[in-house]
Amino acid sequence: MTTIASILILTLVYLLIEVVLRKKQHMTVSPISRREAIKGRHLPFLILEAFLLLVYLFTSIYFYKWISPNPLIPVFLIVLFLFCIYIIRGMEEYFFKKEDKEYVHSFLGASFFLMTFLIMFITHP
Repeated sequence: MTTIASILILTLVYLLIEVVLRKKQHMTVSPISRREAIKGRHLPFLILEAFLLLVYLFTSIYFYKWISPNPLIPVFLIVLFLFCIYIIRGMEEYFFKKEDKEYVHSFLGASFFLMTFLIMFITHP
């Protein structure tokens, strides 16, 4: 129960910081379609994200079927996968769109997933 409470508190803190940062930088979140999300992205980063998705799928199947049928293994893997995706997107935004300051939000999201992983790892029996 403490793990769930810790992650919920961490999620609320993350959302609060995200809203405060967006208001401070006068940014709005606009709904985008899938095509617009890929358009304008750099190919090496898209390839890296696709590769990470494949690695995530294979490792989650491998760990769940052959190593341990523990239901928390896929949860650990998805949190690590999302951490890596946010780091990659933050690096892309930092290198190519530095003036937008959107990379701050990606790195904040990555730190959120890292802290979530650490909380789950520490409190796992």
